[in-house]
Amino acid sequence: MGKSIRSKSKIRNRNILRETVFGPAEAERIKRLAEKQKKQKQQETQQAGTEADDSMAVDGSEAAQTESSMRKKRGKSQKRGIKKITVRNKKGRIMSKNVVKWTKQSRFKK
Repeated sequence: MGKSIRSKSKIRNRNILRETVFGPAEAERIKRLAEKQKKQKQQETQQAGTEADDSMAVDGSEAAQTESSMRKKRGKSQKRGIKKITVRNKKGRIMSKNVVKWTKQSRFKK
């Protein structure tokens, strides 16, 4: 019969491979990704700098238009007086709930 993957010799060999072969390759990959991310961030900041200069010349009318468009994008929960709250469950996961304010029901008098 073949050896189980849980046997000590298999575990030892896998750990040696992780340290000698896969470890350095993973470190190189992380270094390359970090450099790439740094370059992208620098490009974004340069673009944001040029866009900020352009946005200084924005008229008040354009600002009013963007404000009205923001109102249109609001969800139904904000339109109807429904509050959205976040609650953590027993396992610590964040869950959101829609909460409606309770109002007394009006009834007809006889």
